[in-house]
Amino acid sequence: DYDDDDDDEDDPSPSKLKRTPYHLEVGRNATSIKAIIQHIPDNIMTYWTNTSLIFVRPLLSFKCFLAFLLFIELNEIMAPEQSMLATPEVVSLIRAYPKKHVYVNPYVEWIMPGLISEDVDGGASVDAWVWRLEVLRSVLLISWFAFLLLPKKFLMANGVSYAIGAIIYVYLGVIGLMYDLAHSTQGGMLFILSAIPAIPFLETSRRANHWLRKFLYIGVFVPLYLFSGFSKFRYLGIIPNLTGSWLWGDFGKGKLHRA
Repeated sequence: DYDDDDDDEDDPSPSKLKRTPYHLEVGRNATSIKAIIQHIPDNIMTYWTNTSLIFVRPLLSFKCFLAFLLFIELNEIMAPEQSMLATPEVVSLIRAYPKKHVYVNPYVEWIMPGLISEDVDGGASVDAWVWRLEVLRSVLLISWFAFLLLPKKFLMANGVSYAIGAIIYVYLGVIGLMYDLAHSTQGGMLFILSAIPAIPFLETSRRANHWLRKFLYIGVFVPLYLFSGFSKFRYLGIIPNLTGSWLWGDFGKGKLHRA
């Protein structure tokens, strides 16, 4: 069984934890449905804090994930989906605010004020914002490469370097998302931003490791990706999703354009 009292006192690093098999307990006298239901909260907390379901090297695992993400972004492998790091080029190409949508707030107008000014031609303002976004992208790459190279013993330096890059990544992502409305990138941005408070403690605290893993499952995978897949079956049907026929309409003549 999993004893939480000793771990609460010492809170050992994930690499030093004893791996124990996970199983639910319903109690010795659990002979009725009512008794089983009464133990559901305890079972949920047991699963949430079980040590057999964590990474032994959580910080190294996260750095591998981030390195793979940068590899995808820098090589434009996600095309034709949105690339966060290509946001300056998107703004330079459009040279205007994105078209307003009835269900989407004008976030870009709030976080990039003065992109188009009535007092000037507009070109100078656009070029100035493109330059600022390019500088932010350079800061992002420097901070994240520093995070990848820093040894694990520099806990706070790892946390700060990651946080700087994560905030800029989400900032660029929000801007780029307004120019290409989609639902496939919000989950990644949400996870990267929410991982900021956990990164400095991943190597030393099992609770940070548990929290980040569970947040990825319950806060990102299930509500954003799993249920978005279910909703696609609802409004497109089962057969078109299985055959891919719903895509062919977008490949008609004159419907797809590349910059």
